[in-house]
Amino acid sequence: MPRERLGVMILVEAEGLACPFPVIEAKKALRSSGSEDVVVRVDNEVAVGNLKRLADSMQRGHSVKEVSAAVFEVTIKGETAEDTEAVKNTAPAFAEADSEYIVQISNKLMGAGNDELGAILMKSFIYSLSEQDRLPLAIVLYNTGVELTCEGSPVLEDLKTLDKAGVSILSCGLCLDFLGLKEKLAIGEITNMYRIAELIRSYRTARP
Repeated sequence: MPRERLGVMILVEAEGLACPFPVIEAKKALRSSGSEDVVVRVDNEVAVGNLKRLADSMQRGHSVKEVSAAVFEVTIKGETAEDTEAVKNTAPAFAEADSEYIVQISNKLMGAGNDELGAILMKSFIYSLSEQDRLPLAIVLYNTGVELTCEGSPVLEDLKTLDKAGVSILSCGLCLDFLGLKEKLAIGEITNMYRIAELIRSYRTARP
């Protein structure tokens, strides 16, 4: 991703990137920007809206400049000492518990309808999950969702990133057996339905 420092700002060139990649690249730049402004160049108004919401969620000032009919620059202001204190004072009391959730994936595709789109959405979801500030405790996969943890999976590298970050990747053993995939498991551990039920009972659950 083209990114360069220009004086007191960081420029992120995100033209041509589909959602959610402009936001993810902006967050990466903001993590290291300090007091520098981050300018994100995009080519659609959906990305502009998403970047404005990102700035609002981080309590950062922002502005939008229309460079041409199809190119926009969203400037997100650098962090100040006052900003840091404001975020600290307004942080919800339950923020520290956000990491205590699990993600359930029951299908190799995301949503119903077009299979090609479903595969694209699932890949985007797993990548987006790996870029969250607070990662889940575990990802539990069952039914055809277990195909995502096997050889040839399009999301294998992102799952490996999550695994290295401490996220437990758990695939249903019965599902792997039924689909003839047990020998092709490439990431994570094999689990059973009792453990899956226990996790669902014990933790907040998110589904794609």
